Amino acid sequence: MGGRIALHGLTDWWMTAFSEAERQHIKLVHGAGGLGGDLLGLDSGDHRGIQTTQSPGQFLWSLAGWFLGPDNRLIARKIIEKAEKVCLSSPDILDLHCTYGTMIKVYYPDRTMDPAALQRAIYACERQIAIAGQAARVFKREYNGQPLPAHAGFTQLAIIREKEKNYAEAIRLSNEAQQQGWAGDWDKRIARYEQKLAKQQQK
Repeated sequence: MGGRIALHGLTDWWMTAFSEAERQHIKLVHGAGGLGGDLLGLDSGDHRGIQTTQSPGQFLWSLAGWFLGPDNRLIARKIIEKAEKVCLSSPDILDLHCTYGTMIKVYYPDRTMDPAALQRAIYACERQIAIAGQAARVFKREYNGQPLPAHAGFTQLAIIREKEKNYAEAIRLSNEAQQQGWAGDWDKRIARYEQKLAKQQQK
């Protein structure tokens, strides 16, 4: 066993979390995506002495992003759940931020056929929001004060609350995201939510 899996200390997880058929499928998708086009493959190649700037958490949440299609999301779930465990023990807050962003993409599409998937997506939104202030400070420091990108947690949870007709909470989330500086069409969202809230209160 070698490659990126061994490089990041993930051999035991790799061998126990997936069946042989799943491992072969993951390697096929991984190769087709070009992720193995450097010195190492996914689980083959001599990893000893190789230096990388990619953390184990970044490797995992990036890998999960290749399995977001409907036929692959069960694999993505296993990968992103491992990513969270790895990132929770890491000091890199942006890895955890990106892990939750990817987790939302993994679970939310299955919300109508799997109630547990919706709850897991909400969990990921709430966890990403909980570290949003810290992530914003680190992002600005590491990227020389560049404007913050969009925030999946704030955006998706506001949409969920809007669908639930909880417009007050959607407004609160949008205001918080805007105050922290995360990119988004917050003014338009807030105006729409306020309009819906006013109509709701008139009934």
